[in-house]
Amino acid sequence: MPAESQRLFVLNPRRACWTPWLVLGGVGGFDLKERGGIVLVQVVFKDGTIGEPFEDGPTKSGNLGNKPVQKIRFKSLGREPVTIMFSVQ
Repeated sequence: MPAESQRLFVLNPRRACWTPWLVLGGVGGFDLKERGGIVLVQVVFKDGTIGEPFEDGPTKSGNLGNKPVQKIRFKSLGREPVTIMFSVQ
């Protein structure tokens, strides 16, 4: 994703597997907002290490520190569709 771009998509709750990786290109940061449920989020850092999946949603959030992120993917944990607004900084 190019810097300062945005993506909006709906994560289907019937999808039992992870989404394909969204390649960010080693950006310094991103903003993730969900509406409608909780999702699992997993990242690959620019140095090639893979972060542990974490729950993210209205009441939960993961801490990635200051490591640049190369890729990110999502998985639904609920019964309702989750709208994800994602922007790269």
